[in-house]
Amino acid sequence: MTEEQQLQQSSPHAYYSPPAIATIPNLLQQTNPDVILELIEHHLKGEVWQEQEKKWAVKYSPFLNEKGVNTIMTMLRGLINHNTILSNLGDKDIANLMHGVIDQIVILLYTRWKEFEIDKAHLTPIADLICNNAFFSLKRAYDNGERDFYTKSIQENRVVAQRPPPERQDRKFSFGNIFKT
Repeated sequence: MTEEQQLQQSSPHAYYSPPAIATIPNLLQQTNPDVILELIEHHLKGEVWQEQEKKWAVKYSPFLNEKGVNTIMTMLRGLINHNTILSNLGDKDIANLMHGVIDQIVILLYTRWKEFEIDKAHLTPIADLICNNAFFSLKRAYDNGERDFYTKSIQENRVVAQRPPPERQDRKFSFGNIFKT
């Protein structure tokens, strides 16, 4: 049983908790970096989300073949994950990581573009797609950003869950009494 479940069961006012209270699993799901990875992968494959059909469909030519997509996604999964975004990174850390990402992606794309069947005109857009998403994912860890967000959200929700319902008091004044004579 999780700490939050124990807290809710032990609280005499658990019934008063708001229905949309954020839990750790709920927060992790809503901010899951795997969503970013999924979007990158589908974009590289030339796929777009079809809302009416509720599925991914090929809308344009893929930027690279399946082997290239898998290679890039494997590289990105090592960087864009919960472990990274829940870290405490500073400017220097992010800069060093980004230099590594840029070096890796440039070398990978420019040495294996034929093997991955990449049109040379797509090299820069592919590199930009990867590097921009990597940068913004790393920025989520800047100065404890995402970790502090989780901590504050959970603390606020515990306070709300523990707060007793307001006591009702018989009051002589009410808006209904204004019009009574």
